[in-house]
Amino acid sequence: MTLPSMLVTCAMVICFLAYPMPAAALDCSSPSWHTTEKSLQEARRRIKSKTHRHSRNKARCAFEVIDAIGSRSPVTSCAECVREYIGLLKDSIHFARSAAQDVEDRDGNLRAQYLEREIKMRLLFGDYLIKSQDQKLVDSEWIQNFEGLGDAMEMTLQGQAFHIYALGSTGHELSLRSYETWMKAIRSCNQWNFVAGVNVEFKKLRPTLLCEPSCRKALEVIKRRADAHSGMDKAGIVEVLDYWLPSMESCPLEE
Repeated sequence: MTLPSMLVTCAMVICFLAYPMPAAALDCSSPSWHTTEKSLQEARRRIKSKTHRHSRNKARCAFEVIDAIGSRSPVTSCAECVREYIGLLKDSIHFARSAAQDVEDRDGNLRAQYLEREIKMRLLFGDYLIKSQDQKLVDSEWIQNFEGLGDAMEMTLQGQAFHIYALGSTGHELSLRSYETWMKAIRSCNQWNFVAGVNVEFKKLRPTLLCEPSCRKALEVIKRRADAHSGMDKAGIVEVLDYWLPSMESCPLEE
């Protein structure tokens, strides 16, 4: 690769996320990536190659592959292609999180950028699961991916974004862990940053959640979803929400 072409490559979205790496490990952005089993297997092999010395190098390789594939996804009639594509997404998510943890103490901005890429790939994964209309596939992958999405959004203080995505997840069961994440987002609804309501006394939290219209609406939605939950963990979910969130009462300032 010539110096001018290398500079062009480094101007792309992904380049700012990586540190220098061996030249042999740079060839991940091939325009010829396809969603066939063979191509996806080769992409995954390159991402995991030992020529990548750090998780951030593996992450950059994964981002380049994902970006090269773009909106294409394998046809559901090719079970092997679907398996490898999901493996590719999960590999990419794993190395994005590992890279974020790798730079956590040295560069908070870079950590946030890796987490943003993880979020985008988890959203892509979730959309793919829904579009597949394969209930068995959804049942095996949806909950864990949604939990990871909540973790990444909590670490980047995106409470409102998680709340909106949870609202749009109707028809898909959420786990206790995801309800706990959603509950923390709603407790911070005056700022939607997850942390604003963590240590607030329940007595002080009630006026915000019950009197602020947007907060009250969010409170109503999460409780309604919990009541409609059909999983075996429903009792635990309802118990957690009842402990950390007020019951639906009139605004205390009106009493």
